[in-house]
Amino acid sequence: MLSKKDLTLVRDVVVDVVSGALKEQEVRLEERLTKKFDERLDIRFSEFKEEIRDEMRSCISASETRMMKKMDEIKEEIIDGVTDVIDEGILPQISDLQADMRRVKNHLQMA
Repeated sequence: MLSKKDLTLVRDVVVDVVSGALKEQEVRLEERLTKKFDERLDIRFSEFKEEIRDEMRSCISASETRMMKKMDEIKEEIIDGVTDVIDEGILPQISDLQADMRRVKNHLQMA
């Protein structure tokens, strides 16, 4: 039969072995959890980058659309302004000059 001292030694050895195994198991579990966390973090970060990229593309596309619309409006204003200048300033002067030329030609033919 084992003495109390032997039982205490056996208990201490069993406690040490079990404690060591539990610590080793805890370290492995922590490593696995850390690895899984890192993998999940990488996946989430990748998804976040894709979302940011898509949002940036969307904003740029919307900005380009607004810019093209504004440029078309400005182009129309410029064309309208040039047309108004031609209609109001140049064409009447050409008509006046043509009328003057007809009068000069008629006058020269009469002389």
